[in-house]
Amino acid sequence: MNFDTLREQQTARCPVTDAQAERINYVQEEYRHDDILWVGIGANPAESGEELREFCQKRGMVFPFYQDPQAKIQKLDLVGP
Repeated sequence: MNFDTLREQQTARCPVTDAQAERINYVQEEYRHDDILWVGIGANPAESGEELREFCQKRGMVFPFYQDPQAKIQKLDLVGP
């Protein structure tokens, strides 16, 4: 199965991310059957894995969420032609 992947850079310490959590969950749920994989990326190297895990659990996030302490993903140009 081929998936389109949407990556979302988030931080547990950002009030905008916190405010958008419900919308992010809605969009992920709406399109999860359309071969789209939503992946959260912890973009703040100061946040611990436990802090991110707690953030996701409190907001009911049900998609994969990875920590990127060196911000390698953020530095990539993933926009296609």
